[in-house]
Amino acid sequence: MSSLSAQITTTNGRPSPISPSRTATPNSQDPTKRKKPTSSAPPAATVWAQSAENGDAHEVATNVTYAIDHLREKEGQAVSAEDLIGFLNVFNPDVTRQLRTIFKRHSKIEYDAQGLDGKGSYRYRPPLGVTSADQLLAFLQSQTTAQGIRVSQLKDGWSGALDTIETLEKEGKLLVTRNKKDNSPKMVWPNDPTLIHEVDNDFKNLWHDVQAPGSAEALRNELLAFGLTPTSQVKKVMTGPGEGKKKKKMPRSGGKTTNTHMAHVLKDYSHLRRG
Repeated sequence: MSSLSAQITTTNGRPSPISPSRTATPNSQDPTKRKKPTSSAPPAATVWAQSAENGDAHEVATNVTYAIDHLREKEGQAVSAEDLIGFLNVFNPDVTRQLRTIFKRHSKIEYDAQGLDGKGSYRYRPPLGVTSADQLLAFLQSQTTAQGIRVSQLKDGWSGALDTIETLEKEGKLLVTRNKKDNSPKMVWPNDPTLIHEVDNDFKNLWHDVQAPGSAEALRNELLAFGLTPTSQVKKVMTGPGEGKKKKKMPRSGGKTTNTHMAHVLKDYSHLRRG
């Protein structure tokens, strides 16, 4: 009681708080398993620094996308660094410095240090580097395979790609495949107009005068009438004499005996058995 009274003595008329007892309780944990002490310092400064860094990175990535789209719309027109940064409305000097570095190394941006009277300029770099009819024909002629080129690649950075393809196709300089949905060009290949030969009208008339049978059954009967075998006829597999019979399985001949040391054990003694 004396220790308890000492803990609740008043100071200036106010009772002092009772300090918690350090004696073990039934629910207390094992003293050997202590929790890792946490730092009492407020982490506000660290969290603020990480948020600011992440915010700058997000701003840089977003503005790079906007810059590429802006240069793509210019279609090869040179844009100075000041105009590009001004278009993005970036006022943070750290972000501006990072953007200038990225623009010089980005795969979709062509940087010319001597462009615009030495101020430096940026252009959009198309995936295939084709922005005219002559460039398209030259690029197709330089291909070592016959895989063709997707029109979607030509349209990237070249708004006049579709009109140019239509013109070259009518001139016989391109072979074009189209989408079934909207008949828009899908793939293009080079074509040599000198290989195109017109057929005389007499041959065209002879071709169209030949009347094909109107139905599959009529075509089959006409082929049979001329002694021809139609593809729809089921073919019988011809077998020669003796074919189709299963061969009798012959008993397996004995191989080389390897257990000669057990010959006396494996010997047949059944004749010695008593009746």
